[in-house]
Amino acid sequence: MRKLTINNLILPLNIFIIMKKLVLTLSLFACTFGAQSQIVFKGISPASIVGSYPFTYTNPVSSGTAWGGAVDGAGFFVEDTLQKVTDDGTAADSLGCGTTIVDDMTGRIAFIYRGSCNFSSKAYHAQLKGAIACIIVNNVAGDAVGMAGGTDGASVTIPVIMVSQATGALLKAQMDLGSVVVRLENITGLYADNIGMMTDYMLGARSYSTPALTAQSATEFSVPLGVYVFNRGNAAQPDVTVDVNIDFGGASVHAATSTPAAMNAGDTIYVTFPDFTQATYPLGVYTVTYTTSMANTDLYTSDDVVTSSFEIVNSTYSLVPLTAGVTPIANSHNTSGSAGLLSVRTCIKYENANASRIGAEGIYFSASDTASLDQSEYKIEVSKWDDVYDTVSGNFQNNFDSISLIVDEFYNMVGDQESIMVYVPYSVPVHFLDNQKYLFCVTPSSPSVKLGYNNAFNYDLNYSYFNESIHPMFVDATTAQWYSGFTGGDSPAFGIKTSDASTWGIFENNSIEGSVYPNPANDEISISMKAEGAAKLIVTDISGKVVLNNTINLINGKSKVNINSLTTGMYIFNVVLENGTSSTFNVVKK
Repeated sequence: MRKLTINNLILPLNIFIIMKKLVLTLSLFACTFGAQSQIVFKGISPASIVGSYPFTYTNPVSSGTAWGGAVDGAGFFVEDTLQKVTDDGTAADSLGCGTTIVDDMTGRIAFIYRGSCNFSSKAYHAQLKGAIACIIVNNVAGDAVGMAGGTDGASVTIPVIMVSQATGALLKAQMDLGSVVVRLENITGLYADNIGMMTDYMLGARSYSTPALTAQSATEFSVPLGVYVFNRGNAAQPDVTVDVNIDFGGASVHAATSTPAAMNAGDTIYVTFPDFTQATYPLGVYTVTYTTSMANTDLYTSDDVVTSSFEIVNSTYSLVPLTAGVTPIANSHNTSGSAGLLSVRTCIKYENANASRIGAEGIYFSASDTASLDQSEYKIEVSKWDDVYDTVSGNFQNNFDSISLIVDEFYNMVGDQESIMVYVPYSVPVHFLDNQKYLFCVTPSSPSVKLGYNNAFNYDLNYSYFNESIHPMFVDATTAQWYSGFTGGDSPAFGIKTSDASTWGIFENNSIEGSVYPNPANDEISISMKAEGAAKLIVTDISGKVVLNNTINLINGKSKVNINSLTTGMYIFNVVLENGTSSTFNVVKK
């Protein structure tokens, strides 16, 4: 059973990281925090639904933003019959958003679908009708997601969990046939022999997908291997081991076993292995599997195996899985739960020692809203990020003082492309520099618009290991500031389309003849091209920062441009016509 503890709220980085920096010079060592609670959700009857199911639950007290009844206390146990919520008595209505719920839910576990209103409102209305717990079913394919507390969060005292759409469909099919009984409990200490792992506490690749041009050898690409093991039983175990195996194309390409370690009841250890490397990295998906074992028979085996994946691809850089190695997959759409929300700038970080081999041509993302997305506007940004990551003071804001824009433009969505991946090309491709940090960001003009996310891999432990914020967010609400992003596994489903920078010159046959004068110039230049009509003018300085982004109109092949706002120096003028042809000029401003 894959148990997730997702706190889907924005938290400052120094709050949500609870692990010390990992010391990988040791093969195995004990950590200073206790075993995480082992919360399980089980089907009890009928026989067709017996078993454990993955789920998420509301924020625990440790998050600082708790809502809903605590499920991680010792001895926690809830078992009863599921009951579908109906707002107005119709069989199809199970959203639980209104105050007119007709069901008497006393002593039952509410079964509610995600959608239309916030999670806390659903749970609170069910609680008022007597429900002792609440199960919310995801309304989109993919895993369950985190649940931020909303308007009624402070009033919810019953446990609230979410299950996937597939799990919900299985339970609903049986509910249509008769009574369904489920159980939610903390089984920590319940069995004598019980060790396990969690996907939340597993190291992995820096990103799900890595462009092949930056991963040409063992010295250029590696994946750190490590996982936490918890002894949740009430007996000591003298000989706990972990096997790690990496599969590619149906065959094992790497395998290792840790040395046996002793674990007292309640202990947590971190098992680490040498980084995974190989001489070359063929394109495709690599699957990392960790398996725990011990001499005694494990009495709860559903958490003895955890997996993660990474992929070597031709083009797309992404933190989340891709379709056919190209387009990112979103299994949820989120925005900040902050009060007084004005805007949310969602970003992902990119940095690579061999980044100069490639460049970024554009970005993939998806959006969702209750209103139509047709003509919705998005600010598309790429920035150099020059801050040295501050791990000493613990002040998260110190990490975002030196950010310089390279791309700063707008995109208007055509059509109501609800939850559909769109691709936005940059007016000027971004040629990367080696070992330079970049932020790729998208900001919807309306704070109600939610961007696509995916919780396939939890990067929280990666942050602690690499000392870097992987997908930060800038939230303009009651205060405007940077945050670490969603914790617990939700990563922006962005994809950065890259290409071989050495081949960019082959596109020169798409250029059109032109000239600029005077050059050098003081306050104004004239652009002359064999073209007519509107054109896009993007001016960048020698560092790649966009300093002008205008539309010009070529009349008789000429247009004048005021450059009085530019400081003295060299600039690159790129003129792009509506048919895609372009001209590039180097201009010196006196």
